[in-house]
Amino acid sequence: MAYLKLLQIHYSGKHYEYTSPVLSNGLNIIEGETNGVGKSTLINLIYYCLGGRVEQFTKDTKGKIAKKHVEIATDEDNSVELYIEINGHKYLLRRFINHNEIFVSYGDTIEQYNVYRQKSDYIFSDWLMEKLGIEVFEIYQARENWKINFTDLMRLIYYDQTSDPRKIFKDLGTENFLSDSIEIRKAVFQTLVGKANSDYYKALGEFKRAEVNKELKRNTLEAFLNAIVDISARTDDLNMGFLLEKRQSMQVRLDKLSRAREALRNVVNTPTKTLSELQELKSQLIDNELKIGDLRRNRATLRNEYVRLEQLRYERIVEVTQLQKIILSHDHLNLFSPDTCPYCLQPVERIEGKCVCGKPISEDDYEQFFYSSEEYLDILKSKQKSVETIDLALNSCTMDIDKLETAIAQLNSGIVKIRNQIRELGSDLSSTYQSTQIKRIDDEILTVRDDLLNIEQQIKLEEKRQVLENDLSKASSELDLKRIALQKLNLDSIQDINNKTKIFSTIYQGFMKDVYSKCRVAAIDDDYLPVINNGEYLEASAIVSQKLMYYLTILKMSLGDKSMPYPRFLMIDTPETLGIDSNNLIRALSKIQDIINAVKEENTNYQIILTTDIGKYPASFKKYVIEQLTVANKLLKSRHNESSDT
Repeated sequence: MAYLKLLQIHYSGKHYEYTSPVLSNGLNIIEGETNGVGKSTLINLIYYCLGGRVEQFTKDTKGKIAKKHVEIATDEDNSVELYIEINGHKYLLRRFINHNEIFVSYGDTIEQYNVYRQKSDYIFSDWLMEKLGIEVFEIYQARENWKINFTDLMRLIYYDQTSDPRKIFKDLGTENFLSDSIEIRKAVFQTLVGKANSDYYKALGEFKRAEVNKELKRNTLEAFLNAIVDISARTDDLNMGFLLEKRQSMQVRLDKLSRAREALRNVVNTPTKTLSELQELKSQLIDNELKIGDLRRNRATLRNEYVRLEQLRYERIVEVTQLQKIILSHDHLNLFSPDTCPYCLQPVERIEGKCVCGKPISEDDYEQFFYSSEEYLDILKSKQKSVETIDLALNSCTMDIDKLETAIAQLNSGIVKIRNQIRELGSDLSSTYQSTQIKRIDDEILTVRDDLLNIEQQIKLEEKRQVLENDLSKASSELDLKRIALQKLNLDSIQDINNKTKIFSTIYQGFMKDVYSKCRVAAIDDDYLPVINNGEYLEASAIVSQKLMYYLTILKMSLGDKSMPYPRFLMIDTPETLGIDSNNLIRALSKIQDIINAVKEENTNYQIILTTDIGKYPASFKKYVIEQLTVANKLLKSRHNESSDT
C-alpha cells in the first residue's frame, strides 16, 4: 500500500514563523528542554494541515479549553505548509489558520478542497485517502451515516499528549457519542489493518444506499397508489391490456356515433317514424315505473326486516345482560339446586331416580331448571354469538337497502330523461328535422367522450404505475445483488480480520513482555482493545507502555504486510505522561529499534516523528534527533525578534 512521508513543515504568520529541518525516512526526533518550547505545537501543526481540528488554534475557544495557543490564535494572515511525499510523488499542502480549505499544489497544478463536508461532498480527506489507496466508505449507525475521514484513521496513527493514555484511540476533539462509539473505532482498526475490511465497508455502504433507494422507490409507489385511490374507486381497476382494448372499443363506438349523426342530418323526418319512437319510449317509461314499484316494495320489506332484527337484537342484548348478572351472583347466592326443597329451601338427600317428593323420575327425561356456572357461560356465549349473527344480518340488510336506493334513483333519472325525450319527440311531429334523435346521439357522444377521457387518464396512471413498479423491481434486484456481494465480502473480512488479530496479538505480546516485567499474556479482544494478563489490574506506570506498544504493533505489522492500508506513518507526541518514570519510558521507546530492524529485513520505508524531552530516549537514538528546542530556541520565531511563549 501507499507510504506517507513528511518532508518539511513551515509556519508563516504576520508575527511568527517556523521552518523545520528536512525530515527523512525512519525515526525523526524533536527534543525539547521543557514544556512550552513547541514540541506539541509542531505535531499540532502537522495534524492541522492534514485536516485535523486543533482547538488551541481557534481565535475564540468559547470555554472549550483552558488555554489557547496565544501565538498562533492571535497571529494574523497565518498558515501552515506541509511538504509531503506519497509513493514518490511530492505535494505541497497549505492551510490557513481558522479556515476550512486546504490547497494542494503539485507541478503546475493547484487544487482546493474543503476540510469539512458541510459545503462539499468531495473533501481534502477523500483526496488524501485516494492517493494513499484507502477506500472511502460510508459508516452507518442507527439512523446516522457519514463517510470515514483520514482524521478518523489518525486516531491510531497519532499518539497525542492530551488524550487519556488509558484510551487507546486518540480523542476526537469533539463530543460526539456516535462517532466515538465502539463500532466506529472497530471500523478504524479494521480499515487500517486489512484491505478485505475496506472492501467490506465499501460494500456495506453500497448495500445501505441500495436499501435506502429501494425504500424510497417503495414509498414513492405507495404514495402514488394512495393518491389515485379516489380515481380507482370511480373506475374499473384494469391492467394496461384491458385499458387499451377498452379505449379502442370506445374510439370505434365514437366513430360510429359520429357517422350516425351525420346520416341523420340528411334524413327527412316522417310522423310515422316519430310515432313509433314515441310508442317505444312510452313502453320504456311504463317498464321503468313498474320496476320502481317492485323495488320500492322490496325496500319496504327490507326496512320491516331491519326493524324486526333491531328488536331481536335488543332482546338478545337484554338476555345477555341478565345472564351476565346471573353468572356474577350465581356462585355467591346458590339459591336453588336439584337437591333443594322448593318450600323451605333446605338441602334434601335425594335418592337417584326419585324426585324430592319421592315420585320416580328419569334423570335424563325432565326439563332442566338448574344450571352450573359453566352451563350459564355456555348459554351466554351462545346468546352473544346470536347478537353477532344479528349484527351481520343488519349490515347485510343495510347494504341491500342502499343498493335498492341506488337502483331507484337511477330509474328515476332514466324516467326523467325518457319524459324529456317524449316531450322533444312531440315537438318533432311537425318538423322534417330529426332533432330529438340527433340530440340523443349528441348526448351519447358526450358520454362516450367523457368515458374516453377517463380511460386516457387511467392509461396515463397505469403507465406511471408501471414505471414506478419497474423502478421498485430494479431497486429490489440491485439490493439482492448487493446483499450477495456483502455476504461474500463479510466472510472474507471475518477471515482476514481473524488472521490479522492473531498476528497483532503475537507482536503485541512480544512488545509488552519486553517492556512490562509483570506481563505474562497480552492480546486484543473482540473490540480490538488490549487485554493484559487476562484483564488483571494494570499499574499506572504500565499504561503508557500499553498504549504505545499498540501503535508500534500496527506499524510493525504494516512493514511485513504490504496489503495493509496503514500508511506506515506514526506521530508520537511527548509520551511521558501518567507518572511513567524515565527508565520505563526509555525501555518502551527502545522497541522502535524493532521497527528499525524490521525495515532492514523487509526493505521498506516508514516514518516516525517523535517529540520528547531532552534525552528521554535510548542513547542509541541520539543520531535520529533532527531538532532541539530550548527556552532560547523555541519553535515559533518572532519576525520582530520578540521572544515566543510557545
